[in-house]
Formats: sequence, structure tokens, C-alpha cells
Amino acid sequence: MDVAAMSPRPSVLPLFAAVALIPSVLPSVARAQATSPQTYEEKNRKAERLVGEQISANDDSSTPPQITAADLAYLERARGLVSANDIAAARLIFTRLASNGIAEAAFELGQTYDPEFLQTVRVAGLKPDPEVARQWYTRAAELGNADAQRRLATLKVDEQQ
Repeated sequence: MDVAAMSPRPSVLPLFAAVALIPSVLPSVARAQATSPQTYEEKNRKAERLVGEQISANDDSSTPPQITAADLAYLERARGLVSANDIAAARLIFTRLASNGIAEAAFELGQTYDPEFLQTVRVAGLKPDPEVARQWYTRAAELGNADAQRRLATLKVDEQQ
């Protein structure tokens, strides 16, 4: 009988060692997740801070870039987040896309601050900001979004009444 044939293969030993470590690693991962949850308010504050930075950084009205497949995927992801009422997370994605010159993202970012749009999305603690909405609608209009131009006109009418 060959003793070498009975011993476990060397490639299997690291797997057994890794499986043995899992119980000791799981509590530390759970502790890290429990001590650092990002609340809705934290996400919203971060999104609003980024919005302010991006609006001031986007004063050039250059020709809008072509939308890439990755941009479209991110745009759809942000739309899905809006549908799931995760406005703060959607704002982060819309802000990134709008800063890259994507007109649709700038328009939809403006909607996340628009009082009329936010009446259709029931999210507790979310306050509209018509001035920020106007800034993003203006940016979207500069990039060629016709919906933003129409919404800007109605926002002006709403203020005059």
C-alpha cells in the first residue's frame, strides 16, 4: 500500500484552512457592518454636498458628450433607485453623470429636488429645494434637454403666483 496516495493533496489544505477561519472572521465583519451603517440622512447630506460642489464646477456649457453604454447603465441604476425611493443614492449617481455632461442625468437630478416631482415620491424626511432644482434644470437645458427647458418655465410661473 502506497502511503503517499493516502495523504491529502497539497492543493486541498489551503481550502480547509480557509474554511476553518470563517467562523473567526464573521463576527468581526458583522461588527464592522453594525458600527458603520449609512443612514438615509447621511446619504442625503453627502449627496447635497456633492450637488453644491458639482453645480459650481459645471459652469462651462460645452457640447454634450456622447452617452456611453456605461453611462446608460448608471442612468438606469439611478432611475431604479428613485423607483425604490432611495433618492439620496440616486442623487449621487445622477450628480456624477451630470458632471460628465449627461443632460438626462442633470434633468433627473433636478427632479429629485423639484417640489412637484417629490409629491409623487413618498419619502419621509425628504424636503424639496426649488433653487437647487432650478440650478440642475438650467444645467440640463444648457446641455440640450427640452424637458428641462419646459420645467424651468413652469418653475418660474409657480414662483410668480
